Amino acid sequence: MNQNIGIIGIGKMGSAIAKRLIDQKVVLPQNLLLCEKIKEKRIPFQKKGAKICSIEDLTKLANLI
Repeated sequence: MNQNIGIIGIGKMGSAIAKRLIDQKVVLPQNLLLCEKIKEKRIPFQKKGAKICSIEDLTKLANLI
């Protein structure tokens, strides 16, 4: 899938979804857009290659939210 998938908030549910999407290769990490204010929650996904962006950018760039 070459579409950008956006997730707003990577708390328990958002991070579980994001992790599963990456681990199951549903989406390439660079096509996963995440919006999260808390730095500690963003770091593991940034290390995997996911993009962290503002809510405004996420809504513009994501094909699916």
